[in-house]
Amino acid sequence: MFKLPSPDDTFPTRCVIETPVGEESEDREIVIHFRVIAPERWDELARQGYTELARELIGGWQHVCDAEGAPLSCTAENVALCVAVPYFLRGVILGYAKRFSPLKNLRGPLDA
Repeated sequence: MFKLPSPDDTFPTRCVIETPVGEESEDREIVIHFRVIAPERWDELARQGYTELARELIGGWQHVCDAEGAPLSCTAENVALCVAVPYFLRGVILGYAKRFSPLKNLRGPLDA
């Protein structure tokens, strides 16, 4: 049975943030509780900016910390702070795309 998600439903999703460490980078795993939004709504929010998109997309998180390593609560202000960090934004967008891309399980003639 397929059930439409309600606007309040969130789906915990593992996201990998490729974090710079010196001249190298390390993968840091976080969990983002995503809301599912329609592609048209995604486009509308993206035109308003990544902060607005992220505020609607992110319903919660785990393993996100401030500069001192203390857990950071998931508020609109903290989402904006995190989204201003390019590698955080990249990891979140990739995590959402991997989990909810409408093309994820598409089978075409070349997949036979």
